[in-house]
Amino acid sequence: MTRQWGSLVSALVLLAPLQLAIGAQYQVSVKDLTVRLDDQGRIVGATLGPKKLQRALTGNTTLEGCRAGGAIIAQKLKSDGVEFSSKLLCPEQREGTMLQRFLPRQGSVRWEIEISSGGEPWTVPITTKLQWPTPDVADFWTSRLGGDDQWEDPLQPQPMSNCSWACSSAYGPYSRVGGFCIPLASVLENQEDAGLSLVLSPEDPILELTLTTDAEGTVAFRRLDSRLGQGRTVKFAMDLVAHEADWRGGLRWMVARYEPFFDPPNPKASEMAGTGAYSGWQGPVDVGRLKRMAFSVLWEAAFDWPYMGMYFPPLDDDETWSSAGYNSGGDHIPELVKQLSYRTLNDRARRLSKEGFHYLSYFNFDAWGWQDVFSLKVVNRNIPQKYWWTDPVTFLQQKAADGILRDERGSEAIVEGLVVMDGDGPNYQADILEQVRRQVEKIPDSSGLAIDRIWWGVDYTTGGARPINYGADDIVGWYHGRPGRHFSVSFKDTLSKLGPLMHGADKVIFFNPCLSYRLDHMREVDGFFGEVWPTVRGYTGVNGTGLLALRKPGIVWTADNSSLKPDPDAFFQRHLYMGVYPMVPYPKNDHSITPNPWADQYYFDYGPLMAAMRGKKWVLAPHAIEVEGNVAKANLFEVPGGYAAPVTFGPQDGTVKVILRNVPGLTEEMHCEALLPGVQQPQTVRTAFKDGALELQVPLKRGCAVVRIK
Repeated sequence: MTRQWGSLVSALVLLAPLQLAIGAQYQVSVKDLTVRLDDQGRIVGATLGPKKLQRALTGNTTLEGCRAGGAIIAQKLKSDGVEFSSKLLCPEQREGTMLQRFLPRQGSVRWEIEISSGGEPWTVPITTKLQWPTPDVADFWTSRLGGDDQWEDPLQPQPMSNCSWACSSAYGPYSRVGGFCIPLASVLENQEDAGLSLVLSPEDPILELTLTTDAEGTVAFRRLDSRLGQGRTVKFAMDLVAHEADWRGGLRWMVARYEPFFDPPNPKASEMAGTGAYSGWQGPVDVGRLKRMAFSVLWEAAFDWPYMGMYFPPLDDDETWSSAGYNSGGDHIPELVKQLSYRTLNDRARRLSKEGFHYLSYFNFDAWGWQDVFSLKVVNRNIPQKYWWTDPVTFLQQKAADGILRDERGSEAIVEGLVVMDGDGPNYQADILEQVRRQVEKIPDSSGLAIDRIWWGVDYTTGGARPINYGADDIVGWYHGRPGRHFSVSFKDTLSKLGPLMHGADKVIFFNPCLSYRLDHMREVDGFFGEVWPTVRGYTGVNGTGLLALRKPGIVWTADNSSLKPDPDAFFQRHLYMGVYPMVPYPKNDHSITPNPWADQYYFDYGPLMAAMRGKKWVLAPHAIEVEGNVAKANLFEVPGGYAAPVTFGPQDGTVKVILRNVPGLTEEMHCEALLPGVQQPQTVRTAFKDGALELQVPLKRGCAVVRIK
C-alpha cells in the first residue's frame, strides 16, 4: 500500500539506533524516557528504557489541509515541560491557533493539543502519526478485534507490514475486517527489549477514530468530526510511554492511569463472574448441573414488558400489565401474552438468588415500540395521562418525543417497526432514569441490569450511515457540514447518570457491546454480556469482550452447538485464554445454546477450569508468562488467593515448561496444581525457582490446563 498522506503528514520517525537527534532545542524527561523537540515543536529524538537507547524521532499532530502561518512560539514551563503555539491557516480562509504541550508525568511524556478557531463551524481530520523506519526489526500491537473467518490471537504482536492486522480499522465498531477497542498503539523492538506506546486518553471527546498501519512502519490515529470554529477550543491528550518489548507494557500504564475505565464501579461484579444464560425459562433448573458448568448469571429474556422502551411501567407491586407477546425475532406468538407484576418478577429473581446465581433485568434505551410500530402519527388523545404508558405511540409523542432519532432528512428513524431512540433527549432520558429507579425499588432481588446492544452505535439503517441523530446538537461534532448528536456523546452522558443510580443501590450494570467495542464508553459498566453478531463463531466477541474486561467479568454469546464446532476444545480454550466465559446450554435460551448431551459434556469437562478464573484480573507485569519454545499459548490472571494461568492450544498430551517473571509475591514456596479438561482430580505441578522466576512443568490434556498458583 502506497502512503498518500499529503498535508496531513505528521511524521514521528524512529531512525537508526546510533543516529543523533537533529535540531533538538528542548527535551522533556521522565524515568526511562526522554523526548527531544526542535524549535518548531516537532519531536526529533528520544532516549528509551533502562539501556538508554538513542532513537531519533520527528513528528507532530496535524490538521488536514492546514499549515502554520507565521513564527512558532516556544516557551519553557515551570513543570519542566515545554509549550509551542502557532497560527493555523486552513482551507476556505479559516484561521485558528494550535497549542502543543509536552509535559513530564508519572511514567509518561504527556502530549496535549489545543486547537482554537472562530467563524462558522467546520471540521477536518486531526491526525497523529508515528513511523518506524526499520519495520523489519519491529513488531506492532494494538487491541485488535479480529475478523469473522478465523480466530486471530489478539495478544500476538504482528510484523509491521501492509494490513498486518487491518489496513484501516475503526475504533469500536464490529466489522468483518476487524477493529480495535482500546486507543493505544505499541511498537516493540524485541532484540533490545524496548517498546514505545502512544496512548490516547479515553477521557477525550472521541467521536470517530481510525488506526492505520503500513509496511513502511507507519502508525496513524485519525480523529474525525470534531467541531472547530465558533470560538471553540478542542482539546486532546496523549501519552508517550516507554516500556519493555511486550504488549503488556503500554496497556499496564494505561490501566493504572485510567483505572476507572477498567475497574468495575461496583466491586461485587467480580463475584458474579461465570458462565451465563439469556432465557425466559420459569421452571425449575438443575442447580448441580449448572454449577458444574461454572454458571453464574441469568439475563432475563422473558420479554415481559408491554413494548420495547417500557420495561418497568409506572405501577405498584401487585398491579398487573400484559406482555406484548413477541419473541426476540419479532414474531408475535399469542401464547407469550401473559399477565405480569413486579412481585412476579422479583419472585423470579429471589428464586435464582437462593440457588446462588444472579438475575439481571433486561434494559435498553435505543428502541421503542414493537415490530408493529410503523407510524408515529396515531396519538390517542382520549387516554388519560396516567395511562399514556399503555400506548407506545401516545406515550412517546406526549412525553418522550425528544428521544426520537432523526436522519439527515429530518425523518424519524424506524427500522423493522422499531423507532430508533437517542438516550440524550432530555424528556426521554428522564423517563429512562425513572424506569431505572422503579427497577431498583420494585425488583430488589435482581442483581442489576443487562443493557442490550445499542444498534445505532454503528448503523441504524442500511448503507453504512454514521451513528448521528440529526434532530439534536451535541455541540461536540460537525457531521457532513451540519450539527447532530453522535451516539458516543449520548451513550456516555446517559450512562453517567444511570450508573450512579444503580451503583448507589449496590446494583451492577452489564452491557452487551455487540456492535461497538469502545473503552471510553465503559466507565459505568461493571461487566459484559457480549452478543456475537452476525457470526456464530464469536471470534470478535471473544477478543473484544476479553480486552475490555481486563478487570471485569465478561460473558460471550454462544449461539448453538455449531459455535463449538469443528473443535470444541479450541472453543473453550479461546475463552480461557482471553479470560471470558461462554453461555451455558440453558432451558429456553433465546437464540442461544440449549441443553443437549453432546455440548453438556464439554461444559462439564471445562467447568472446573472456568471456575478457577472467577474474580480474575489480567497480570500485566513485564514478560509475565512464557511457554518455552512457544509450543502453547498462556495468559496469567490474578484471582482471589493467588493466580490462575490458562495454558492452551498446546500438545494434546505431555508436559510444557511455563515460566513466570516479575509477578508480585512469587516465591519457591508457591503451591501449584493443574486442572485438566475431563480429569476430576487436580494434577501436581513440579516447580523450580531460579533467578527470581518460577518455572512450572505443566501437564496438559487435550492441549490445555489451568494452573492454580497459591
